[in-house]
Amino acid sequence: MKLETKNRFILDNIIKMLEEQGPSLWRKPWIFSEEGAARNGESGRCYSGLLNPLIIACSMMDRGFTDQRWLPKGAMGRMTAQINKGEKATWILRPVFASIDDKDTGEKKQVLINFSIMPIWNVEQLTIKDESKLFRLADIEKSNLTITATSGNAQKFATDVGAAVSYGGQRACFIPSTDRINVPAVESFKSEEGFCTTLGHELVHWVGGSKRKNEIKDARFGDSSYAYEELVAELGSVFLCAKLGWDYESLENHKNYLASWLKN
Repeated sequence: MKLETKNRFILDNIIKMLEEQGPSLWRKPWIFSEEGAARNGESGRCYSGLLNPLIIACSMMDRGFTDQRWLPKGAMGRMTAQINKGEKATWILRPVFASIDDKDTGEKKQVLINFSIMPIWNVEQLTIKDESKLFRLADIEKSNLTITATSGNAQKFATDVGAAVSYGGQRACFIPSTDRINVPAVESFKSEEGFCTTLGHELVHWVGGSKRKNEIKDARFGDSSYAYEELVAELGSVFLCAKLGWDYESLENHKNYLASWLKN
């Protein structure tokens, strides 16, 4: 089957499914895993709360870090770690508690009264002399999905076309300001097909970057321009996988993702 005919066949099937079945809930092809979560590099505890994981994830993607371990000043001192020249901190929120008397019981209790800001550094920004106190990533329980020929070829293709891709964290996105792609690690995905189509989706966004086609507009999440870019990237992902012989997800999930943006 010729590529153009194959793409037409895929597109016709997606349209038919939309017309006959209507949209349903799109399901993210990767799972939240502590394996890729940002964590304190000494204790191994994952950062929690509403804002800190987001602040750290944005910093990792913006600066291209692949190691999810971070250290505050105290831990750096215990590890005899030095900040590499020119490296800047990422500032997160630290809760401030006060001890007050409980009116009902008369006992002391801790109450959150404010937040302070605290600098942390990614271990890639540091020279650590005593790594014996550094949390070992090997201690994290791994998932069963591993890199095979298909996912390995997908990663190689991204490298061969010149795309800068970071693997890790919990978000899949293309960042125009740094011209980088971030995709969760293979081990975070429910299937190899999900990994390939997600990487393909972000590669299509990357092609539209300012250093190539320069087609990405100043779109905001939810507006018609943003929706158009998502539709192009999702269809492009399916066509790319079909062309290169990568496994791609069932058309059902692609249909659901497209439907979520067609309304815009």
